[in-house]
Amino acid sequence: MLAVGAVVSDTGIRSGEMCARTIEDLSPTLEELRAVRRPQGRSESEAFTELLALSGLSRSALKRWLPERQQLLERVGGTATALWVSLHGNHHDGQVVPAGTPLMPCGLARAWTRAVVETNVAMAGQPSWEPLPTRMEQLRRGVKPSAVRAPTMPDAEKAAVLLDDVAARGRTLAELRRAGEEGGTAEPQGRIAVRQAVRDAWAEGIEHTVQLSTLAHAGLADTVSLAAGGWEPVLLDAIDRGQGRGRPTKAAAAE
Repeated sequence: MLAVGAVVSDTGIRSGEMCARTIEDLSPTLEELRAVRRPQGRSESEAFTELLALSGLSRSALKRWLPERQQLLERVGGTATALWVSLHGNHHDGQVVPAGTPLMPCGLARAWTRAVVETNVAMAGQPSWEPLPTRMEQLRRGVKPSAVRAPTMPDAEKAAVLLDDVAARGRTLAELRRAGEEGGTAEPQGRIAVRQAVRDAWAEGIEHTVQLSTLAHAGLADTVSLAAGGWEPVLLDAIDRGQGRGRPTKAAAAE
């Protein structure tokens, strides 16, 4: 509930837009969310893509939600990329639907209402507590998100340049980490450079897995090294689950 509420409050996106979000739509640092916006009353061709800033509250809530999501996905076979999945099992057309399956707009709305009603009852009478809105539509009203337009599909030439930059900055950081120099400014600057290159590539629409492959060839393959370049470990776990594989530890990568 906290993750959903915080993201909606930051972005103002509708339940359908929320349910369409995948792990790919989270920036490596969890500081932004990509969303395809479809204004009401307009044609499908008028949909556009935005990058929306996420607050510290949203980032903290997502860091708690993603590991919970991982546990829910243990009950679901195959790959899984949906950002929002069900907490409980259900039935659809006579079939059992296990927990961990992608949420649909109606399911998300019901889950929000149920959680908010329970919270409002539990918190009633507490100092400074104001009841939360029981409908997500009420939550997003009046929200003015910080957003920038983004391409729906990456430009091939620009993507190649951005990936070259990711590779070059990744190699520099890998060399600095291998050198093990402490007390200087070179490694912190290298981390910032990788973080910016990765963000620019994500903003263009380059997939996480493509970037991670590029960084692995540059010498940043394990979770610890990638975290140094700005990748959130909980997001890396979610990406690996979506690909049906695991990530090497720092010790394993060094062997």
